[in-house]
Amino acid sequence: MTPVLLNLIVAFTLALLGTLMFRSHLMSTLLCMEGMMLSLFTMISISSLNSNSMITFPMPIIMLVFAACEAAVGLALLVKISNMYGTDHVQNLNLLQC
Repeated sequence: MTPVLLNLIVAFTLALLGTLMFRSHLMSTLLCMEGMMLSLFTMISISSLNSNSMITFPMPIIMLVFAACEAAVGLALLVKISNMYGTDHVQNLNLLQC
């Protein structure tokens, strides 16, 4: 295992732990999820460059599109929740109400 791949796996793991541990604010959860997406994007980019196959070249772009869509939906939810409740604390949300 190369040191670059090991660092990317550690970055993904730390972002996953941050997502699981820091669940009090929605913004911190979104930032940790964005870190997970960026480490996955870098891993997919490196593996597609090392595979020398033309079929894997669009994979990083597809991953980047999904990461951008996830960030847009997350920020839209953050704005909606901040306008409704006045804060982004997750424990103040009542998930049973629509």
